[in-house]
Amino acid sequence: MKTIVIRGHGDLDRVACENWPDPQPGPADVLVRVRACGLNHLDLWVLKGMPGLPVSFPRIPGGDIAGEVAAVGPNAGGIAVGTPVLIDPEMSGDPVHNEVLGEHLNGGLCEQIAVRASNLIPLPRGVSFEDAACLPIAYGTAWRMMVRRGRVRAGESVVILGASGGVGVACLQIAKLLGATVYAVSSSDEKLARLRALGADETINGAAADFSAAVWALTRKRGADVVINFTGGDTWMPSVRLLKRHGRLLNCGATAGFAVNTDLRYLWRREIAILGSNSWERGDLDELLAMVADRRLRPVIHKIFPLHEARAAMAALRDRKAVGKIVVMP
Repeated sequence: MKTIVIRGHGDLDRVACENWPDPQPGPADVLVRVRACGLNHLDLWVLKGMPGLPVSFPRIPGGDIAGEVAAVGPNAGGIAVGTPVLIDPEMSGDPVHNEVLGEHLNGGLCEQIAVRASNLIPLPRGVSFEDAACLPIAYGTAWRMMVRRGRVRAGESVVILGASGGVGVACLQIAKLLGATVYAVSSSDEKLARLRALGADETINGAAADFSAAVWALTRKRGADVVINFTGGDTWMPSVRLLKRHGRLLNCGATAGFAVNTDLRYLWRREIAILGSNSWERGDLDELLAMVADRRLRPVIHKIFPLHEARAAMAALRDRKAVGKIVVMP
C-alpha cells in the first residue's frame, strides 16, 4: 500500500511516500480502507520532536481516520465488511495515559490500517468521510474543553486565541452553538474575515494589537467570561488579565511555551478559575457525529489533498495557512 512515513525528527524532508506491506488484522482487529485522514499540529510535533513526546521511527502520522471496513478478524465482533466508520484514535481507553494513532502507534496517512474493533464508530447516515475525519482530535478536544470542563453557557462572552486553526475554529463553532458571544483572535486580517463569516462577533488581529487590551475595551472594561488559551507562552498572563470576576481560563495545550508566569493577585481578587482539559472521550465523539448528521455542525475544511501530496498538506499546516482543517484523502 501507499504510505506517508516520517523517518526521523526534522523538517518535511524527513517525510516520504513509500510502498509498505498491507497490514494484517489480528483476531480482534478490523482492517479499514482509509478514505480520509485529518491532519493536526500533533503530526508536526511528531515530525519536529517535542520534550515529553517520545516517538519511535519510522512512523506513519495522522490520527483522525475515517474509512470503510475491508476485513474483520474472527474475534472482532459483528461489524460488517463495507461499514463506513470513524476510528477513535485514542487506543488505550485512558486519556491521561493515552496511546494515540499517529503518535505512539502508526496512523492513517496510508491506504489501509488495522485497529481494534472496539475503536470503531459506525458513521451515521449522511456523514461524509471527510467531515468525520475532522472530528476526534480537534473537535473532540474543543467539545470536551468547552462543554464538559468549561460549561460554557448561552449569553457568555468567549475569547478564542488561535481561532483560525483546527481546534480554534471548532471552539468558535461550538461556542456559537451554545449561544455565546465570540471574540476571535488570529494573526491576519484575511483569517479574521473568514472567522467573521463563520460567526465570530468580534475579531482581533493579535499580530497588530494587544488582544487583552482590545477585549477589555470591547467589553467596556467588564472583561470576558471565558478565554480559551491553548498557546501558553507570552499569551498566558494577558489572557488572565482580560477575564472578569468569576471568569474561567480553559487550556488544552501550550503551542507557544509551557513555562508561564501568573500574577496570582488576579486569581484571588477576581476569583478566576483555570481549568485544564485533555483529549476527549468516546461519548464526545458520538455527540459530535450526531450533530454533523443532523446538520447542526459542519466541520470547516480548508483544503483536501490527495495522499501523494501529504507533504504539501503538512506544509500548509506548518505555515499556518489554513482556516479550519486540512484533510488528506487516499
